[in-house]
Amino acid sequence: MTSELLEEYLDHVVIVHYQLANTSNTLPAHHTEEGLLYDFDSAGILLCQKNLCYIPFHSIQKIEIKARPTLWQRLTGVS
Repeated sequence: MTSELLEEYLDHVVIVHYQLANTSNTLPAHHTEEGLLYDFDSAGILLCQKNLCYIPFHSIQKIEIKARPTLWQRLTGVS
């Protein structure tokens, strides 16, 4: 991923699907985390939830970026 692409989505709500390989278990564990894209570097991303969550890029399978609500959605409360 390029840094320019991720910079556009800082402070957006994202859902990150990632996989952690557990050394005691032969099957990889699939996880999802949702939060604000807080920061990133060449090794991974930081999500802001109740606390910060660091996820390395080599574990990430997919990042879903939620669209911000439109003005009409914010005024009416309809999503």
